Amino acid sequence: MMAFLLRQKGVEATWFECPEQLLTFSYANPPSLVITDVSMPKMSGIELAVEITSRHPSCKILLFSGHDETLGLIAKAKTEGYEFALMSKPISTPEMLRQIRLQTVVEQPIYWASPLEPM
Repeated sequence: MMAFLLRQKGVEATWFECPEQLLTFSYANPPSLVITDVSMPKMSGIELAVEITSRHPSCKILLFSGHDETLGLIAKAKTEGYEFALMSKPISTPEMLRQIRLQTVVEQPIYWASPLEPM
């Protein structure tokens, strides 16, 4: 739903149900921004963020979460040299658009990874 709403606002956004799909797709289609849930099965959003930034250093990452323990995971990533923006759930469309504008000039595609597409 969020990817659809972003496309209605003129933002090219593609939703992936799992991070592995996003990683495979990003080999040939580098994103400018990846928006991802922190809590996902098999691979966390932070693990995805680390992998994406190692492949595409200019890609920005925007994480979202509804869990308090996320702050500890973000702090751990920061000690390893990674810095990612974090939004708390629930996220409104206007706030999402504001965060996207803060992160990047939207010229390349935006990829969204979440087990369930947020509304």
